Amino acid sequence: MRLEKLSLFNFKNYQEASLEFDEGIHCFLGKNGSGKTNLLDAIYYLAFTKSAINPSDQQNIGKHGDQFFIKGTFVQQAMGNEIICSFQQGAKKVVKENGNEYAKLSEHIGKYPVVLIEPGEIELIWGGSELRRKFFDSILSQIDKNYLENLILYTNVLKQRNGLLKLFSEQMRIDVDLIAAYDEKLIQTGDFIFQQRKNFLASFFPIFQSFYKFLID
Repeated sequence: MRLEKLSLFNFKNYQEASLEFDEGIHCFLGKNGSGKTNLLDAIYYLAFTKSAINPSDQQNIGKHGDQFFIKGTFVQQAMGNEIICSFQQGAKKVVKENGNEYAKLSEHIGKYPVVLIEPGEIELIWGGSELRRKFFDSILSQIDKNYLENLILYTNVLKQRNGLLKLFSEQMRIDVDLIAAYDEKLIQTGDFIFQQRKNFLASFFPIFQSFYKFLID
């Protein structure tokens, strides 16, 4: 699979841009702040339906209007698929594949796998474990739909449970059975996520070791 075409309208610092890519490796060259990383982020957006750098769609709108538009064509086995991601202030985000709008954005994740490596990724080494978990989550979510579904469920249940704990604290009461029900769901989904991460790292570690050895030898 490869990206054949990329079009942007009012996305970050790009008022309008259109690019075409041949097969092989491509490099973006330019001065600092010219928008090289924003091009990579636009490609990431086509795969994940969100920005890797700024999760707020509102803040990804450029200064030339109240909306942005990203379009890309991915070629896989000689077949071209057009992906459109658009967002307008006051309206919901729209993601379409070949003209068909997704009812759930999660249905799109994994169809066009992307791994973004940008300057901030050095924090994967120097930063905390949360960043590394997020990095591996982005990979696993693209290759395992069950993982993505469990990750979404775990995140939502944890948010709801924490909201309940805050409410109970304010009301000076607690519903032990309700909290236990949330805990049970967290344990179930959390265990699945843990096991999948463990299995992935077991297969990833030999690859990491081989590249590390290549770099230091």
